Amino acid sequence: MTRRLLFFVSLLSFAVAREAFSFNEPHVQVISNSMKSSIFEISNESGKVPVEFRAIHVRLELPNLETAIMDVTMLHDSRSKLFWWQADPVPAIQQGLDVSPSLPRDSVIFLTASKFVMFWNGWVSGDHILVRESNEHYSTLDEGEAHVLHALEGRRGDIEAGMFLHQYKEVRFEGLDRGFLYRKNVANLIGPKLREVTRAGNNWRIVEDGPNGGSAVIILSDTYEVVSTNVQPPPDPKLL
Repeated sequence: MTRRLLFFVSLLSFAVAREAFSFNEPHVQVISNSMKSSIFEISNESGKVPVEFRAIHVRLELPNLETAIMDVTMLHDSRSKLFWWQADPVPAIQQGLDVSPSLPRDSVIFLTASKFVMFWNGWVSGDHILVRESNEHYSTLDEGEAHVLHALEGRRGDIEAGMFLHQYKEVRFEGLDRGFLYRKNVANLIGPKLREVTRAGNNWRIVEDGPNGGSAVIILSDTYEVVSTNVQPPPDPKLL
């Protein structure tokens, strides 16, 4: 073997080793037996479409040497290669329990030709909805997971500080009063429940079920500005 060939073989070996090392995040570890994988149906303009779903629990060593457990969910569309992920801390009271990672309650994820869009009422629903887009692309779900682990490694300080890892656009429900939005005669704030999200031409159509009955149809523009709000009151029990 010539010196030049040996040089290129050594260079290639170094590049492969460097690439492998880049996926070895020293402070991030996927918890064994936590992975859940399936085919998951989400909304798109034609109705429903299957995408790859993966959920894992990840253990992070924070800069202060404490440990955090993150619930990570990922979606990957094998056709467009679009990728979506979310990571939320697992409360200490649940750590060590057999808690299955899952998508947030009262959320809908919609797939367009160019992005995933998540609509979410938040941990406590109220007078707004949260919207987050993702146009990340990865050839495979494994590549997307490697990106997530690398991102968590770089955000350990933010996680320690209790900062949100994802940026949401908050859209206020203009035209909906407290009588529709919140459960009456209870001490806790109990808000509407997100039923569905569909496309209406170039707009978004959101349906929220009120905690006192009835529903509201909110039309948002393509940039998530409120176009119209229409409240459907609950049916009159005398007519049932």
